Amino acid sequence: MPELLSALDAFRREFNNSRKDPSALIIIGHSLGGTIVFEALASIFKARLAEVWPGVDVDGTSRVVSGFGDLVLLVNPAIEAERWHSIHDLAETYASFSKHQRPLLVVASSETDSATNTWFPVGQWFGTLFEKTRDREQRQALITAIGNYPPFVTHHLSRGDLPPGDKTLVEGDLHVHRCICEMPDFLAAPEVGYTLPQASEQRDEGWGAQPCTAQQHIGPLLLTCDPRVQKGNPFWVVRVSPNVLHEHNGFFNPYFLLFVRRLVLGGLE
Repeated sequence: MPELLSALDAFRREFNNSRKDPSALIIIGHSLGGTIVFEALASIFKARLAEVWPGVDVDGTSRVVSGFGDLVLLVNPAIEAERWHSIHDLAETYASFSKHQRPLLVVASSETDSATNTWFPVGQWFGTLFEKTRDREQRQALITAIGNYPPFVTHHLSRGDLPPGDKTLVEGDLHVHRCICEMPDFLAAPEVGYTLPQASEQRDEGWGAQPCTAQQHIGPLLLTCDPRVQKGNPFWVVRVSPNVLHEHNGFFNPYFLLFVRRLVLGGLE
């Protein structure tokens, strides 16, 4: 898998060198597929974080952390939180993130995903029964899926057009008629002012210690950021309400796809 993904990334770069309008490379992994993608790319992300650490040059300007391709999205991945520790800890030590920084690696997990909420901890408990851990926190991180581990959650995604705390269960309602996908207006309508995220060497003064944007409205959606998260941090763990993403395989619905579409087009920070 690392060789395949690296070949795709190299092809994208070569392809874009000969084109005025760049092509984007978006990697999406679901469930165990998310685990495979993460295992293949985790060392690359850690290396890219280390390359520009602590994020600020000696003259005080911030540098952009480069990712893999243009975006990596993991949906309900079966990854224990312990594997995210090094990325989380390294990103937290950054003095500042650039104002040109885009999200690079996003984990989206449904609050009602029984596979990662219930069955994953059971399997991990047996699988790690004889592993030594330094403390109770590490033991919990070993048996908990990344999206269900509160210390690492950076964002919450829910419906902004419904009352707070609404637990409506969204159903996939994208319909295909004669090979044409019929999408709601809020998803199909073109968005003005958004461009595909591009790798950039541009530097700036950065966000400093400023917390991430508290709330962002995405059509009918509301993305809420934990105030502990530094603004510009490109590594997201998003807990998703069941009225946007329900259960393990419910991501093919207009509300969650709207979130994915905005991630791909840019405009979220």
